[in-house]
Amino acid sequence: MTAACNITSIPCIIKVKKNANIWMRSAACNCPRDCESRQYKVDISTGNLNALPYIPNNPFADVTFKRSTSIMRFIFPNSVYVKQKQETVVPLISLVSNLGGVFGLCLGCSCISVLEILFFSYLYIKRKIRKHLINPRK
Repeated sequence: MTAACNITSIPCIIKVKKNANIWMRSAACNCPRDCESRQYKVDISTGNLNALPYIPNNPFADVTFKRSTSIMRFIFPNSVYVKQKQETVVPLISLVSNLGGVFGLCLGCSCISVLEILFFSYLYIKRKIRKHLINPRK
């Protein structure tokens, strides 16, 4: 666990500020996309807790601060948010090739079935003709 920075530890503050900027800018993550998401505007501000006693109407007047004390307040600057809906879009060429593959498979099965029916019909007719030629009816 790391201690909180105070006004005398400037290198600590600079390090935290750099890490915060990196965190704010990093949009790349390995998370799957949401179908629907909401984005809120984020503001970060820093201040000196030692200056709180000098603020009129101090909301933290009854709190005892130590070197490791940090305060986090979450405030929405406005009640508007960006709502994004995401749908998967397939390019037309991919859609046509996928459908063509499926239709080709089905059509191939249908052609084989039709050819089998024709083949066995041919064999049946051929056999009947041979029987008729060998044993003609009288």
